[in-house]
Amino acid sequence: MISFLTRYRKAVFLATITTFLIGTFVGLGGYLFTRSDSTGAVAEIDGDKIPYQDFLSRVNLIGERIRDQGQEMTPEFEGRIKQDILRDMIVEKVLSQSSRELGLKLTDLELAYDIQNFPAFQRNARFDQVLYLQTVRYRFRTTPEEFERRRRESLLALKLRQLLYQSVHLTPFQIQQAYRLRHPGKKSANEKDPKLLKEMAEFQNQLHQEMALETINYFLRQKTAQMEIRSFLAEREGGP
Repeated sequence: MISFLTRYRKAVFLATITTFLIGTFVGLGGYLFTRSDSTGAVAEIDGDKIPYQDFLSRVNLIGERIRDQGQEMTPEFEGRIKQDILRDMIVEKVLSQSSRELGLKLTDLELAYDIQNFPAFQRNARFDQVLYLQTVRYRFRTTPEEFERRRRESLLALKLRQLLYQSVHLTPFQIQQAYRLRHPGKKSANEKDPKLLKEMAEFQNQLHQEMALETINYFLRQKTAQMEIRSFLAEREGGP
């Protein structure tokens, strides 16, 4: 991958891979349960394990950001963060598995583009290979190969999130109806009021995000109902 990154350093023309994360899947708790595990995994989804070391890496990174912002990391706060991170990693694994089932792929070029545009790997607004290696080893505490494997998983999950997001289409009538229900007595957007038109545009974007989140959550509930999802977090951390 290092040679590949060098080869495409000056010639990557893919569109920006936009992050889409507008909410947290709320239905996972009904399917998550704990059993014993001796392989060092923090969770398992249909036999596909999430390494505890991957989980700790994310926890440490989030913890650093929180402390850098001057927030206190109490045990209770840390516990909530760990639960949120574990849930996010399980959702990501479910989505990446589903992406492969649907035939979605992530090319080496897409992965290279993503890595080259990581702010943490750039010096003077350009990708720096030495900085990339140093950051992956000393900040992310992993190898380049392992980091790239994780990014592939994350980007595959992102592809499916984006596909589900783009599948949501709202007609002008649906938007108007939803607006009237939430804002009874307000004028309609047919009137040429710049302030009202701006408000309607913002409402349309918010409504689209809400509908997209519902679509993603529905998809996840359908998928996880057919999966065996196991958490070993308490076991890994010496809990009851």
